[in-house]
Amino acid sequence: NTPAARQDLGASAQSGLRGSPGLQQVKRELAQVASQSRDAQSSATVPATDIVSLSSATKGEPASGAGENREVDRGQIVVKLNQFLLRSHCCSVLAALQQECFISQTQQEHLSRYLQQGPDCMAVFLRLYTEFVESSDVASFSKSLSILVGTIANRPGW
Repeated sequence: NTPAARQDLGASAQSGLRGSPGLQQVKRELAQVASQSRDAQSSATVPATDIVSLSSATKGEPASGAGENREVDRGQIVVKLNQFLLRSHCCSVLAALQQECFISQTQQEHLSRYLQQGPDCMAVFLRLYTEFVESSDVASFSKSLSILVGTIANRPGW
């Protein structure tokens, strides 16, 4: 376990992540979120009449007019950012499990694709992940993920 060996391991892990389809999706989503954030910031110039409604909306008071739409837009940006960060974290966990040989590369790819299918799929994964966080039992978590992959692999189109 020399420093050179650790560096080689780190480099191979990085190169493995760079080619990951899940990581490419995460990069695209990050670019989209960043673009939306820039758009929201560029529209941050608010007429003086809307400043009152914006400040009251941030204090939990009802907003009116254009300020209300801006709050909805900002809320949507936060939701999308949260979804992106959650998917990124899940993909990172899967990559780490694959790098440490707890799951295969095929299983990682299936699970990464499964996470992109929508909130119901994410909820299933998060139940398993929550049990893992509570127990810290990596072997049990990877076995649960393998069972999940077996279940989703039998679906049409997988």
